Amino acid sequence: MQSAGDYIKYLVNRYIDLYEECEDPQSAEAGNYLAKVEKYAKSVSKTIVFSNNNDIYGNNRYFYYGAEGLLKSVILLVAEFGKNE
Repeated sequence: MQSAGDYIKYLVNRYIDLYEECEDPQSAEAGNYLAKVEKYAKSVSKTIVFSNNNDIYGNNRYFYYGAEGLLKSVILLVAEFGKNE
């Protein structure tokens, strides 16, 4: 059985593949797939950044949110332009 983290990464790849298979990238169906990709990528990035139970941010809250956004964008770039091998 896969762990939850692996399953969420699988969902990111699955929905990006479904988006790429859509004939019309401007359709509502393609938009739904992209929304799910972003949702699961955000979930993965949030899990990575806040894995130490960092409930106390102090003055560094801005940096935690910045790191989360950067990881999300990297996950989306790799999912869309990375090779499936």
